[in-house]
Amino acid sequence: MLDSFRSNMKGVALAITILIAVVFILSGTGTMFLTNSIDGAVAEVGEVEISEFDVLRSISNQKQQILEQNPEIDSSLLDDDFLRPSALERLIRREVLVQTATKKGLRMSDSSINGEILAIDGFQTDGKFDQDRYKFALQNQGYTHASFKQMLNNDLIVQQLISGISDTAFVTEFEDRALSRVSEQKRDYYYLTIPSDQTRSSITISEDDIETFYGNNLSNFVTEPMVKIDYIELSPELLADKDSVTDDMIRQRFEMERDSLEFAESRRVSHILITESNPALIKEIQEKLELSIPFEDLVTEYSEDFGSASIGGDLGFTSGDTFPENFEDAVKVLEIDQISDPILTEAGTHLIKLTDIQRNDLVFEDERDRILQELSGELISDVFIEKLEILKELSFNAQSLNEVAEDMELEMKTTDFFARSGGNGIASNGQVVDIAFSDDVLNNGYASEVIELETDSYVVLKLNEFADAQQKGVADVKDDISVQLTDSRLEELMIERSNRLLELVKAGETIEAVAKQEDLDWQVVLSAGRRVTDQNPEINSEVFRMKNPDSTPVIDFFVTQSGDYVLVSLTSVVAGDYKLIDDSIKSGIASANLSINQNLELLSFEDASRSKLAIAQ
Repeated sequence: MLDSFRSNMKGVALAITILIAVVFILSGTGTMFLTNSIDGAVAEVGEVEISEFDVLRSISNQKQQILEQNPEIDSSLLDDDFLRPSALERLIRREVLVQTATKKGLRMSDSSINGEILAIDGFQTDGKFDQDRYKFALQNQGYTHASFKQMLNNDLIVQQLISGISDTAFVTEFEDRALSRVSEQKRDYYYLTIPSDQTRSSITISEDDIETFYGNNLSNFVTEPMVKIDYIELSPELLADKDSVTDDMIRQRFEMERDSLEFAESRRVSHILITESNPALIKEIQEKLELSIPFEDLVTEYSEDFGSASIGGDLGFTSGDTFPENFEDAVKVLEIDQISDPILTEAGTHLIKLTDIQRNDLVFEDERDRILQELSGELISDVFIEKLEILKELSFNAQSLNEVAEDMELEMKTTDFFARSGGNGIASNGQVVDIAFSDDVLNNGYASEVIELETDSYVVLKLNEFADAQQKGVADVKDDISVQLTDSRLEELMIERSNRLLELVKAGETIEAVAKQEDLDWQVVLSAGRRVTDQNPEINSEVFRMKNPDSTPVIDFFVTQSGDYVLVSLTSVVAGDYKLIDDSIKSGIASANLSINQNLELLSFEDASRSKLAIAQ
């Protein structure tokens, strides 16, 4: 989940907000409240519920991971229902490990969690932690500060647990030798190739063949019923007119927003933290400060807050309620660059430096475009609702949508013919297609009801023309039939020839002799390993799927991706010799075995842990 969150944050765009509520990474409590809009538990692990919101977030993360790793995939193919079982299973497995790790006393310190937060690329701007970006990212993912820290803590203790389990796995030389016998195996084989192109070129499809096939399969050559529809589309974009919003309107809205908001002063602080009582050490630090040694250098040398030590002790901004009361009281009286006396809190002793004071305020130029969009939307909304009601009224029982479009100063459009499988443009929308072929529109000639589309637009449609199913002429499908018959005949001939040659080799003739009789190419491959660069990798891979020969060769044939048939005689299999392989390969075998054993250990541990918890879904 931690890697997933880091990945999700890489492309986060920063939004312009009216007020930026300051969230501090060291506060230990959530500073914003988010309510999941989807309630209800879909599963329970022990006494912990997994909510529908958790599942949807897991599905979203899973989609993003798949798309980042496979950018060529069409995102529309990643159906939520398809991903849901694996997403829920991941959450259950994770919760099992979280509860097991917690029972075993695993925990992360605040400084470790803070260090993880500071290291996440998605929370940084120009290589530095960005408080505003942090807040926006959490909101975007549905976390509060507290729930995000808890999620990080759970991920880190699960990593600790998995690491501990993995560290118990080991590999024996016996296992390495056993794996090397298979992985470094060598095979001798002969093969000949029956090229499909050669056979295809020998096939002739006559006019009689085509006519006969056409006559026997008339039902396969019928056009689909098709419709052409008229339609009117109404969307907010069609009504947008930014010229209707004046500068005076924007300025008035800006001043109203600014007057209604209270802007708190925020102070940015850094600190040096000494966790144990050590007056001598505190005095030593103060003496160095009096000698004008930079505060940041002393942070690096002395501070025990590892989360902030790497960034000069920076704790970010506080509006006065983030840190303990006496800490905040000390901050209030500091001037910029001034350093406090030692302040004692539950965390230890702090030397605090005030580094900046900010007052969050609205700037007209920063907010102008946002307000323009909002005002335009409000104006459009009023007009849009009115137009929508008029469209519903005029289109009801309308004889022609063209008249409706003229009355509403909208455009009526007409599609090309399309079938039930859909077409182009608006005809690619499944809802529109279903309505177009509905009884009211197709058979009764009524205008449809006004349909709401997924794009926040509305459409009404009416039949323009219907084309019933028709028998295609043989001339229209001649080429398709020829290809079909050729492919079918090719498969028959290739199988027939392959079986005939297979029987010859099984009867004792060699691949070489059969190949010469048939004028085919043949090859002999000796001591081939699984990883080849000088042989056909597709053929070699198929050979390594064949069973080991006994006293006689194993004979078989298979079809390549190009459609060629390959006849193979596997004559010898020699197990890999662990003593003879390179050290680099031995290292790879050991790593593979270790990974296998680690996974087995983890699965066994998960099963045992799972059996101790009540799981319902």
